[in-house]
Amino acid sequence: VRVYPAFVPMDHPLASVAGAYNAVFLESRHFDKIMLYGPGAGSIPTASAVIGDVISVITTAPGGFVRNCTCYKDLAFFPHADMVSSFYVRLQVTDKPGVLGQITPILGEEGVSVRSMWQSGRDDTAELVLLLHPAREAAVMASLQRIAALECVQGEPTTIRVEGEEPR
Repeated sequence: VRVYPAFVPMDHPLASVAGAYNAVFLESRHFDKIMLYGPGAGSIPTASAVIGDVISVITTAPGGFVRNCTCYKDLAFFPHADMVSSFYVRLQVTDKPGVLGQITPILGEEGVSVRSMWQSGRDDTAELVLLLHPAREAAVMASLQRIAALECVQGEPTTIRVEGEEPR
């Protein structure tokens, strides 16, 4: 189970969700893809969300309130570090020759590949945006930690997952 903000392609079903509507997109090896879609604001939807939260607390509380339910099973969580996703990465860098030559070897050493890149400079600073191919989250985060330590990088990298691209 993963819950997080993510960019999605314009042709992804979640891209059509707008206004006061919310959606949950489910994928499983036991079924294809399912999207649950409906109003996310107002008295009835809010009451429904509160009831859902209460049920979640009751069924997942340590020690469990639901003791004799045969439909409940403890499952191990898949480590976030091993999850594979594409990532959008934004960096503020010094706009000078050789900056990409410092950043891309780090990505390569960690097994992370760049799908596309965009750069826009102003004065002596540039915004560098990378769209990464699907990679293990641990490899991406290790790369970004090393990249953030470079003298040419100003501040921490901004990242967000990108859904809709299949792992290579």
